[in-house]
Amino acid sequence: MIIRREIRKRGFFGWVFLLIFLGFNALMAVWLFNYWSQIGGNLATSSEAGRAGAAIGATIGTSMILFIWAVGAVITGLLALLTRGPKTYIEGESEVLIHRGFPLRPLPLLLFAVAVLFLSYYWKVDSPTATTTASISSGATASPPSPAAPLAPRWSMEEAISNVGFEFKWGRSGIGIMTAQFTIHNKNSYDIKDLTISCNHYAPSGTRIDSNTREIYEVFQANTKRTIRNFNMGFTHSQVHESACRITRLVKGEERAPAPVRKDAVSKRKEAGSPIELRP
Repeated sequence: MIIRREIRKRGFFGWVFLLIFLGFNALMAVWLFNYWSQIGGNLATSSEAGRAGAAIGATIGTSMILFIWAVGAVITGLLALLTRGPKTYIEGESEVLIHRGFPLRPLPLLLFAVAVLFLSYYWKVDSPTATTTASISSGATASPPSPAAPLAPRWSMEEAISNVGFEFKWGRSGIGIMTAQFTIHNKNSYDIKDLTISCNHYAPSGTRIDSNTREIYEVFQANTKRTIRNFNMGFTHSQVHESACRITRLVKGEERAPAPVRKDAVSKRKEAGSPIELRP
């Protein structure tokens, strides 16, 4: 039986784009399966909240991978389709045509299968999850996790400000500049610095009519009291009757060890065992 068959003979670029198309799809398939395997491991070892977050992340990640896969497959597929070569017609018996076409038909599928197997094995060997699983399954004893270091107490600016004693006096010059005297008593166990002072000014009617904010770029040591005199707070409204100032911000400085307790001479002599002479 004589039949006529249509074939296309690919050139060099035709085979290049075809292999790119097959390799891209193989790479995306391996990427997707590897991503799913990692997500599955996280779901098995996480808490309920962790599993919920991992499920949401897996959905988003899978959607992005599928989108990249679809766009790349369309582009590489069009290139492979447009470079498949011109049409060629051959005639002959059916057995001859089948024998002629057989060696080339499974070649792309064979290359695709080999690429998928190679990439899957390579990814499985090099992935950290696979390495850990292999070491545990081979009988190796996993070392217990090191105990976490104790967490340092968290520093709170509000608490630090509440431990600072603050007193102020103020006056105004003839040109309307407010000058203040601030007494800072730092009761914290650490130094404080760069204090921000905010002052609200009120008219005789009680209405707030002005405000000033300045920074004192000084260091106030722990458990000490210090007075800042003639500090320039800037211009104020001419009808200011009274002001209210407070510390709104500060910066933590150096930690200070508690000062040693000083002992008087009598206590020292008692500890040394020396006789004590009492005067009438």
